[in-house]
Amino acid sequence: MLRKRLTARLAQWNNLQINQAEFSPLPHQNTSQYYLLDRTFKVKLNSTFSSIGHIEAGTPQGSLLSPILYCLYTYDFPSSPTVEIYLFADDAAIFSQSTGPEMARQLLQAYLSLLRRWLKIWRIKINTDKSHAIVFRKGNYSNNMPPLKLFGRTIPWSKSVDYLGITLDKKLTLKNHLTKIKCKFKQRLASLRNLLYFKSTLTIQNKRRIFLQYLQPLLTYGCPIWGMAAQTHLRNLQVVQNIALRLILNAPHYIHRKYIHADLKIASPHHSS
Repeated sequence: MLRKRLTARLAQWNNLQINQAEFSPLPHQNTSQYYLLDRTFKVKLNSTFSSIGHIEAGTPQGSLLSPILYCLYTYDFPSSPTVEIYLFADDAAIFSQSTGPEMARQLLQAYLSLLRRWLKIWRIKINTDKSHAIVFRKGNYSNNMPPLKLFGRTIPWSKSVDYLGITLDKKLTLKNHLTKIKCKFKQRLASLRNLLYFKSTLTIQNKRRIFLQYLQPLLTYGCPIWGMAAQTHLRNLQVVQNIALRLILNAPHYIHRKYIHADLKIASPHHSS
């Protein structure tokens, strides 16, 4: 059944008339068949191989055709005028805006009922244990609303949620997210310290490359989102970056950071955002 449905979608996407009972002999259709049918695997441990197993679902990881097939598989993901849906691969975020939290909850629950039917048709199982709901609102708000439900299982209300590597708190201060960035940066800097400090035989240019390759991405990922945070929180990122840059140049503390940034041609974190 799934093969027939996906074949029909592939035919519609290419504006072709294909018999849903079998794949078309066209080259690109045969390629799709190789990706979907009769796939096997085995596991190697040292010099020992397991018996051959059959893959009943999925496509090869990292293949060029897999993203296209996934888009075909989810192209009719249910939509609704009452919610906004953001999809990134298999991660989904559903937003609802209203004059009050209870109305927003009702809109979300109505959409989950619609989503449930689509998931059931396509035999997709949602891990509700990894799903969370949150209310973004100013002021001191105590959420006493009943939880959302999907397939009879509750989706709990949370004070913060992680989406695509960004931690969003209920007041959108992004304080928790910036604290995580700071901790990750300090841990990675500690592992690279022997390469960056003044006794290292590496040139300053190579040390700068290490910073740009392994440290700066931690500071800049998601900067269009956390760039709106308060300067008090952003200043913490500047502090840890200063530690790394001073380590590279072996610069004493009395040298102002603007000269360090100028010498290394590296912007401050809040400028990157």
